[in-house]
Amino acid sequence: MPRDGTATKTRILDVAEALMMGHGLTGTSIDQVLAKARVTKGTFFYHFKSKADLARTLIERYAAQDEAHLDALLKQVETLSSDPLQQMLSFLDLLVADTEKLIEPGSGCLIASFVSQFEAVDPAIRDISARSFLHWRERLGAKFEAVIA
Repeated sequence: MPRDGTATKTRILDVAEALMMGHGLTGTSIDQVLAKARVTKGTFFYHFKSKADLARTLIERYAAQDEAHLDALLKQVETLSSDPLQQMLSFLDLLVADTEKLIEPGSGCLIASFVSQFEAVDPAIRDISARSFLHWRERLGAKFEAVIA
């Protein structure tokens, strides 16, 4: 099997995400990521130009997963009922159940973690975060409009 570096890049991202969820963006150093991921600086810089590049890649991945999760929950409730109000109530039940699972240290929302440090992040991260919030607003706004109608 050819080695394309995907597994190593994913390991770096997973380790960095866990560290940043626990310590924040500014509280996580590249050296901490290197040690926990067991990679060299050369390997890190092969995959990422800088810590900012790592953070952008992380937030892009997280936002895509978060948006897919929202869409999956909405699709699930749409199969349960055609009534918009019942869909929203079921969605909220599912969201509460998901939130209750977030009891492990370091669990939570990477976007929220980065938002609290906006001065320390570059504009691309702010744009990705804003797009993710806009996706939630548009999807849930349409649901609420259907409930009101």
